[in-house]
Amino acid sequence: MKNKKLYIVTWDDAWSGAAWRSNVEIDHSPVKVVSVGFLNKQDKTGISLFSRSDENGMSGNITFIPKGMIVKVQTVNIKV
Repeated sequence: MKNKKLYIVTWDDAWSGAAWRSNVEIDHSPVKVVSVGFLNKQDKTGISLFSRSDENGMSGNITFIPKGMIVKVQTVNIKV
């Protein structure tokens, strides 16, 4: 088994809706989202995570989150 870090990223996401609403009913705030995965890359642009990988080094289910949208990054050490 190998030690790996699992990343837990809390971030603000945009949202949209097609339903008709009064201006009073419109929520004017981002949606808090939590994404969990293994780190692909983290730099000044943002962070990219993946949740699947194979024995050939291929990754799948990749999520990129721009740095300006990130609220918090946590890590958990796991054995895989």
